[in-house]
Amino acid sequence: MHSAHIMKVTLLPALFFTTLILFSARPLAADGKRAPVMYNADLNGRDLQFLMQAAEQGLLQADMAALAKNHAQSNEVKDFTDGLARHCTAQNEQLRKIALENGIALPNTLTRQQTALIGRLGKLSGMKFDKAFMAEMTQAQQGSEGIFEQTLQLENPEIIAFAAQTLPSIKQQLALARNISGIAPRAGTMPHFRIDVARPGA
Repeated sequence: MHSAHIMKVTLLPALFFTTLILFSARPLAADGKRAPVMYNADLNGRDLQFLMQAAEQGLLQADMAALAKNHAQSNEVKDFTDGLARHCTAQNEQLRKIALENGIALPNTLTRQQTALIGRLGKLSGMKFDKAFMAEMTQAQQGSEGIFEQTLQLENPEIIAFAAQTLPSIKQQLALARNISGIAPRAGTMPHFRIDVARPGA
């Protein structure tokens, strides 16, 4: 009984600080508020992180594609945007389906940084827009590639299958973006996403 008491006292602080980190580390919405993500005990931290990262990237690229429809000038960028829009629609719908089945509430608004990016691009037009858009899109696609290459770190079979199925399309979009922008492949770091996990009813 004495050893059990010691174990309880030892574990409580660790659980407290883990919960504190998760609650404070979450994506900022466009209004600067932090919307909680529903917690699912059946998903491990990496599976949940993947869903959040993929959702944020999907939202950003869908909004960038919508913006390019009215701002892009060259046919090459317009054609790329059409394909990107179809890709984002299919990817985001499948992602929402997986999240719904697992009781996860995905982000539905851009982060503050993403909103600022859309605002900057929206002030451009013509070839200036095309150049800036493709440079940012190349970076965004490289981020998506890094996120979806995490399949070896995931555990949920459905999420693993989704990531493996989607990755080839992401690589294709990235190759097209690099070709149009003229940006050569380079080593990069995956974008950092902050997650807030809240238990239902909390």
